[in-house]
Amino acid sequence: MELMEFGLYTLTKLTAGPRPDPPFNVSAQLLMDGGLMIAWLPPKHSVVPVHHYIIEYRTVGQWVPLTENVERVFYEWKRPSRGATYHFRVISCSATDVQSEPSPVHTITTTGSNRAATGLAVVLSML
Repeated sequence: MELMEFGLYTLTKLTAGPRPDPPFNVSAQLLMDGGLMIAWLPPKHSVVPVHHYIIEYRTVGQWVPLTENVERVFYEWKRPSRGATYHFRVISCSATDVQSEPSPVHTITTTGSNRAATGLAVVLSML
């Protein structure tokens, strides 16, 4: 349940009800432009229809939302840090925002460093 206060009134958003099943087979692939394509499969036999997905990641520490309203089964992250190890998980959400348990975690390490990419851009601009 989520509470939002508006002056004299408090709006309560109910997020109760059955949960959708989590997505599975989460994967991440490095793209030629340095981005990441994150993809997954929808739940196989979920009684509750999936309305959208939340993608979370972490390098160390707590999970951080990457995006919170993905309606497809893939997402392109255009600017991840280079040379970093990312752990991803995906959560299914119902139309009433009831969340599934997180998917199994997928880990990927990006290549290179931001400094090397910047240096390459400078050299190319000089040509």
